Amino acid sequence: MNMTQDATLDTSQVPQETGFQAVGQFLRSREVCPVPRDAAREVLGRALVSLDGADHRVRRSVENHLFSAAALQRYEVDVLEPSMALAFRRLADQAGEDGRAAVNVPAFATEQILNISLALIGIDRREDEDRRFVFGCIEPLIAAHEVEWSLGDPTETIARALDTQSQLWREYLEPAYRRRIEAVRAGTWDEAPDLLSLLAGQSDTIDEETVVQECALYLVASVLTTSATITNTVELLLEWCDEHPEDRALVLDESSDFLVRAVEEALRVRPPVKPLLLRIAATEGTVGGCPVTGGQLVGANVGAAHADPDVYPDAPERFDPRRVPAIQVRRTHYSFGDGPHLCIGRPLVIGDNRAGTQGDAPTIVRALFAADVRRDPTREPRLAPTARQRYVEWPATISVSPAAG
Repeated sequence: MNMTQDATLDTSQVPQETGFQAVGQFLRSREVCPVPRDAAREVLGRALVSLDGADHRVRRSVENHLFSAAALQRYEVDVLEPSMALAFRRLADQAGEDGRAAVNVPAFATEQILNISLALIGIDRREDEDRRFVFGCIEPLIAAHEVEWSLGDPTETIARALDTQSQLWREYLEPAYRRRIEAVRAGTWDEAPDLLSLLAGQSDTIDEETVVQECALYLVASVLTTSATITNTVELLLEWCDEHPEDRALVLDESSDFLVRAVEEALRVRPPVKPLLLRIAATEGTVGGCPVTGGQLVGANVGAAHADPDVYPDAPERFDPRRVPAIQVRRTHYSFGDGPHLCIGRPLVIGDNRAGTQGDAPTIVRALFAADVRRDPTREPRLAPTARQRYVEWPATISVSPAAG
């Protein structure tokens, strides 16, 4: 069997775990390893997500510094809050006579997260024209990272992404990286750690192709996961509040955990990871009750685990932010994976108690609800051209009148 993730692969024939507990054990097991993503190798073959074993542990231990308590506080207070304030001021200039402005929720979310990504990666030039350029790089890179599920020509998708990476490197990444290498080697780097400065400290063992792939991975992963989570939460929560209007006030109540639970429930119902996480069995064993051999393709069905009736007995397919699982489960369930490959940026999205941060997703969703976000009935949402459901347009309007703050 071809071990490359392939959109044409009949995954129904892949042995897979489906129960909640079994999926967690599978993802935490050292007896499985990631599937080589040959179709996207040129774009992310050397990035963190493609590594395993000792190489993965070493790289991850270095990059964990990007998500320290101090770093998470800095992203939220010094970057996200001013970014949203500026975005709302600009929307106010576009408001109609009714004091409302049109907003595309995925694009709005991406714009806010992009500013965090620029700081996290270490891109030095961050004026409006620079942000527009980097913003334009995101969709071609996302398409390449999702190439196995693309409905278009994969060869063209990869070629476009490689050209985008090349431009991003020449214009923005290389100058910033060179400055950090010089400072790190001279022992004069005294700024907050970012991805490029951490990679500069490894420049004797990491080549430039790895640097550009790693930066592209962080740009895509931060934007893709959070933008999808925010858009899904807004859509599902608006529908919930239509039926439960008393809960709308709880969305704005920072002393309540209602919004956090809503984000986590949206992640459960619509996980940003693939519903079936494929792995390769390292040894003989059993998966989903089926015997498997070393080298065989196996999977963890996140979608099935999130609907396990033993954990979610009451209409598991339904979005319910007041839901109480039948057993204690970890926040976000398996929406960010689990085990060695648990998403490194998870605390940035959902917050971190030790850092005292709310997380990008709850913060942005709350700001939109504070501005009385409503779905725009005159425009239709639009999905990306991929087999994975992801909105690129979710039209809404918000109140940006002085009374709305």
